[in-house]
Amino acid sequence: MTELRQLITANAGCGKTWTLANQCIGWMIDRRRRTGDADPAGLVAATFTRNAAGEILHRVLDHLAASAMDPDSLSMFVDGFGVNPAPTPEEMNEILADVTRSLHRLQFGTLDGLFHRIAQTFAGEIGMPVGWSIGDEPTLHSIRTRSLDDLLDQASADVIRTLVVEAEQEILKAQVHGRLIPLVFGERSSPGLISTWRQSHLIAGDDRMWSFLDSLEDEIIVPGASRLSDDEVVESIRNLEGAPLALKKDGTEKANWIKARRRIVEIAGANDWFDFLQDSITTATALNTPFDRSDVPVEFEMAINPLIQHARMKIVDAIRSQMRSWRILLRGIDICARRRHREAGFYGFQDIADQLSAARLLESTNREWLNYRLDSEIRDLALDEFQDTSDAQFNVMEPIIREILSGEGGHDLPRRMLVVADPKQSIYGWRGGTPSLLGKLSTLVEDGFHESTLDRSYRSGPAVIDFVNDVFSSLDENAAFSRARHHSIPSNTLETCGLPKSRTSGTPVSRALSDWRFDHHETAHPDMPGAVLAYQIDPAARVPQGGRLNDTIKNQTLVEQIVGIVKDRSEVSGSIGVLLSTNKQVAAAVEALKSAGIDASEEGAGSLSDSRAVVCFMSLLRLAEHPDHREAAYDVSHSPIGEVVHLPPIELIEPDKRNQLLSKIALHIRREIISLGIDGYLQTIVNQIREHMDAGDRKAIEYVIDLAAAWNPTDTLVLGDFVRHVESSSAGEPSGASVRVMTMHASKGLEFDEVVLPVLNDALVEENKDGGCLTWSPSPQEPMALIVPRMSSSIRHYVPLLEFVSQREWERNLGDRLSLLYVAITRARRVLNLIFQVESKNDRTVLSAGSIVRGAIPDLDAAYNSVEEDEHGRFWTRTAAGWSDHNRIEREVIEPIGEPRPIRITDNGESKPAPPPSMTRKSTRESFQIIETGARRRGTLLHELFRTIIWLDEGTPSDDDLAMAFTRTSMMTGRPISTDERTEAVRVLNDAIRNKTISDRLSRRAYQSLGCDDLEVLNEWPILSTSDGSPVRGRIDRLVVGRSNGVVRFIEIIDFKSGRVDDEASEQEAVERYSPQIDRYAQVVRDHFSAGIPEVAVTGRLLFIESGRDVPCLPCPTDQ
Repeated sequence: MTELRQLITANAGCGKTWTLANQCIGWMIDRRRRTGDADPAGLVAATFTRNAAGEILHRVLDHLAASAMDPDSLSMFVDGFGVNPAPTPEEMNEILADVTRSLHRLQFGTLDGLFHRIAQTFAGEIGMPVGWSIGDEPTLHSIRTRSLDDLLDQASADVIRTLVVEAEQEILKAQVHGRLIPLVFGERSSPGLISTWRQSHLIAGDDRMWSFLDSLEDEIIVPGASRLSDDEVVESIRNLEGAPLALKKDGTEKANWIKARRRIVEIAGANDWFDFLQDSITTATALNTPFDRSDVPVEFEMAINPLIQHARMKIVDAIRSQMRSWRILLRGIDICARRRHREAGFYGFQDIADQLSAARLLESTNREWLNYRLDSEIRDLALDEFQDTSDAQFNVMEPIIREILSGEGGHDLPRRMLVVADPKQSIYGWRGGTPSLLGKLSTLVEDGFHESTLDRSYRSGPAVIDFVNDVFSSLDENAAFSRARHHSIPSNTLETCGLPKSRTSGTPVSRALSDWRFDHHETAHPDMPGAVLAYQIDPAARVPQGGRLNDTIKNQTLVEQIVGIVKDRSEVSGSIGVLLSTNKQVAAAVEALKSAGIDASEEGAGSLSDSRAVVCFMSLLRLAEHPDHREAAYDVSHSPIGEVVHLPPIELIEPDKRNQLLSKIALHIRREIISLGIDGYLQTIVNQIREHMDAGDRKAIEYVIDLAAAWNPTDTLVLGDFVRHVESSSAGEPSGASVRVMTMHASKGLEFDEVVLPVLNDALVEENKDGGCLTWSPSPQEPMALIVPRMSSSIRHYVPLLEFVSQREWERNLGDRLSLLYVAITRARRVLNLIFQVESKNDRTVLSAGSIVRGAIPDLDAAYNSVEEDEHGRFWTRTAAGWSDHNRIEREVIEPIGEPRPIRITDNGESKPAPPPSMTRKSTRESFQIIETGARRRGTLLHELFRTIIWLDEGTPSDDDLAMAFTRTSMMTGRPISTDERTEAVRVLNDAIRNKTISDRLSRRAYQSLGCDDLEVLNEWPILSTSDGSPVRGRIDRLVVGRSNGVVRFIEIIDFKSGRVDDEASEQEAVERYSPQIDRYAQVVRDHFSAGIPEVAVTGRLLFIESGRDVPCLPCPTDQ
């Protein structure tokens, strides 16, 4: 009989799934012999992805059926069952019958699916509403957006100032909802900071990990930090201006030193202390290294050091501010999000894990009750791909694992557990997956697991396996890793900060490589012909004279090489997998292959919005919802859709007619959608522009229409929610094509006769610039103990603790990237095609996959440098088992696998309108080209400036007010405001303030005749309500509320407009266009403020700030 507790470590292609499936069958055989029933419903087999879970179940059913029908097949599997005596075909048939009777109850799925079932069972106990369900992406996005809105609406002015000003825009430096929500809540299955916040509280019981840095002295956080007074700063700058510089041989000062000093004097004078510290001459002084091939003169060092110390103090201030901001934000948003999720009844998978962890339900001391509930679901446990398990998932599973390992639970029969893993295939660190949990797992049982290894590949032949051994067996001796450079850290950094000891010996590279362990691989097919083929491209050779090498040239050169290889190899090969880094690269490669007449499938998590046509269709829906969305209007007007909806290029429309036309078009679109549905309306547009779309775009749009057909209109009536749903949906899906293009991450679990690996020159580990925070724990087996802000490499080397934590993250990322390279290479059965790029001078300092491969195989590196190619364009070839270019591999039929699409009724073709005759044939890229516009950005900036006005007769906006407006605009548009933009916007503001019509309307004197004893101004007042059954959402630019004796008597809605109106006709058009919106706002405002008082007067007006016109939209008593 097999061991009760097994831990199997397996190499790629060595039969992990085959082994796990047979072990599960063996458990059922043993149970049936003991009890007369295999009871498959009590066996849980969990893995990381739904595809992998489906493969396990498929293998179990396949092995059972084959064993029941064919004694020869049974002999193939019997050793894997681990039972004695060996089962008979009749016995296997009985097991198969037990399984088929319980198919609806089988628990072969993902860990997320398992948590879902546990949470459904214990909903009340863990604080979740009865009947809750998993929310789709638009639903979860809406909940998260409203959670953030709740926090910001409730926050005091001091809190907002802390979040925006004190944090120096490091946290809220882009559009709030667009940037902050992914950072806080995570995206594409990766956990966000809110999960880190919750886990840290479970570990520590409070926020001490987030406030730890506040307990340290300034000098400990940033050695040498010392604050100067304003006068001392001025004096130090003056001393720096007179400090001697490095000299040339003739005794004159070096020109580069003169320029550098002038530069840093200006920077210091502007108080840009981070830029000051990042300047090359400052860095050279701080690190005691030469600048411009000269040592820093002692007098210059003495002059600049006080400023460096002052700038270091600014780092301390920034660190404290950022962590204070994160504590305020996460504490508040955690409360708001929990309430919103409970009210809506929808959760994400990460929310479930957090809820289960927080409730500590599975650690209950009421063992009899808890065991009874759990025993009905979990008896024996098999975990596949355990290296991808996250700490949060393990925290939930740990009590279950402990119970199974202890044999508790009221079972008369032994309980079993099997864990299968390959740490070398741990590629989901960005989702929280960590192979270090394997070590923690072994500590949960006193006598440990029975460990074994699978090291023989049943997938790859000798050519691939020998190459794998060459690349990975001696990583610690590979010279390429010398390219990875890191700042030195004082050895007593942790001790100085009062933190527990951690491994500090060696370098980040040596520590990462010691954790990434590799054992020699063998192949089960030594006679399988195969080869490794290396190609070289030189994008720089294609740069026109006087031009510069850019990403466009690089990508075009790479794609052309991919097409050439696939053309050459597809005639003789079976299946080919082209593995790339990003979804955009996948889309470009597929388009190029199809243009060359090669059938290729685009697979993985590619976004539908990678299609230019989809982008334009989504702009069409945005325009329908927001007629003043200038970017959407530009996109539509410069695409074939423009002629269909009668929208010419937006810049060619007369300004005084533009708004009216856009409103008319938007209204028409909305009416069509109400009549036909989103899917029906989009289909009518597709029918008219089909000839302007290539096959890839037609396929993407067809998928969008399918999504629209499945979209439940009762879920939301807001087109923007559907747009977000599309933008978060995957475009690729498997097909029957023999050439399959996907990301390296998406290739895990797959195999191909040949693999094309093109992206070998990219940096292996890139710096994360998304902001946020980093976590640290003393060892991989211990929980997190510290949280610090993420800072750029050019700043954090001044902060030893941050540099230490960042280097630990780099080590984890290096392990992940090595694993990804391993996964990509081991997808190949027979042939591996490698594409190297000629390295530029800068590339020679970058640690890349290509440099590691070349460093591991000297003869490949020598051939790379010789640049001699054969007739196929290869500079290096290694063959095995008699391979030649003419070896033909039998083509394998690939069955598409994917979720079923909704059934929809399509047009029969008889009523398809012909495209307008003015449309001429263009390429897809030309037809759907997108060009950015700054119109909407300018409007946002002007609105934020006017938001600072309360009453002009009590004072104009201060410089601080204007600075805050610039900050908010940067947050919303995702870009800093340029000097020119600031100057122009302030000019418009000042001109408006000097205009009597505008200044009167924004002063108290405009309302004197109403007899109100109190006037309140509410700027940017949020709306989220319904009117006549339709949703109304947005923000009112300015709301004036008049009260008498505390009772609301009068309310005026003011809508700022930055466009120009120069005559009465234009005013009338504006009133007709905007009155419906103001009417809806008025109804919401009346319902909110009146509290049943009928005499409340609600009026509205448009204030054209550049035209100096005050235009009533609703009856306004102040105009009488």
